[in-house]
Amino acid sequence: MGFVVPPNFFLSFTFKLTKQPYSPLKFKHSMTDPTENDLNRPRLFKVLPTGSYARIVDGDKEYCSKFIQLFINLRKILISKNHILYELVMKVAVNWMNRQQDRVQEVAATVQDLLYSLQTFLEGREYPDIYLDKDKDSAWRWQFQTQSPGPDGDRNHQVHIDVALACAVNHSLITGTRNPLATFFLVSILYHEAAHNAVMRLLPFVVDTPTMGGESAGKSGDAFETLFFGAVLVPVLSKDAPADYSRIHRIEGLKNGEYYPINMELLINFVDGVLETAGSTWDGIPPLFPNISTTTPAALASDEIRSKTCSGSVPASSYQHSVGLGPTMGQAEYRKRIDKCVRHT
Repeated sequence: MGFVVPPNFFLSFTFKLTKQPYSPLKFKHSMTDPTENDLNRPRLFKVLPTGSYARIVDGDKEYCSKFIQLFINLRKILISKNHILYELVMKVAVNWMNRQQDRVQEVAATVQDLLYSLQTFLEGREYPDIYLDKDKDSAWRWQFQTQSPGPDGDRNHQVHIDVALACAVNHSLITGTRNPLATFFLVSILYHEAAHNAVMRLLPFVVDTPTMGGESAGKSGDAFETLFFGAVLVPVLSKDAPADYSRIHRIEGLKNGEYYPINMELLINFVDGVLETAGSTWDGIPPLFPNISTTTPAALASDEIRSKTCSGSVPASSYQHSVGLGPTMGQAEYRKRIDKCVRHT
């Protein structure tokens, strides 16, 4: 009979999850290198007509600063709740090693340095670049490139987010309107894809991103959502406008095969905190929706769909509608404002 690693074998190195489930890990390394520490300069890129990318900067304060600050705040929340990502990565490592008995020493060496590696990922240059793009296959994805570096140096981990979703969120920021559902959905997408990146970064011997149970590939994002939010978050949209993120009907939580309604008060409080100014962080305790599965499962109306991915080919007319163009200003001027930050002109 082969050696099987106990589930808590590696957890004893630095963190007892069962005894300190809500305690953030304390980073000891001082990241003083300005090329490493770019927490206040998120690497956001928009796609250009040529297929290349341009970095979004906050030179135009009226149209860009709040959008950029949102991504700064989201990253700082991940840092403040770093034990959630640590728990995910550690469980993936243990489950993976139970299937790869001949690589115990390699995994052990990696896990011993996991705290430092996690800090480097969250606070340093290994945090993924974020691309606002229109993907051909899906609305959002993470990408690992082994050959072609990104536009900002030797970058090979990227998160791609549908530009229509970014437009809906940025439109609400520059006009002062509220769109908590679109904002919250963007948060869940970013965290979902960042979890995939973290597993690949911190566990280089893992060739996919398995679920915590280890039975299938590609589920680390779902596992992180469950740890952080309490369920996998799925938006409900109109069948006739599946890419209109300005009109999300609601967001439901998928847990144990059932879709549940989520607490809107908790959702709005979370979004309000995320949208605060510099230095904002969420002071709640994950999961955000701890009792979600105690409610009655949700039902869809006949004109609704649940859609976490959508077609990457949204026509220009849908884009114009999706950003919520209002009657007080012409479409061209609204599009000009949004284009300054998140979409090519």
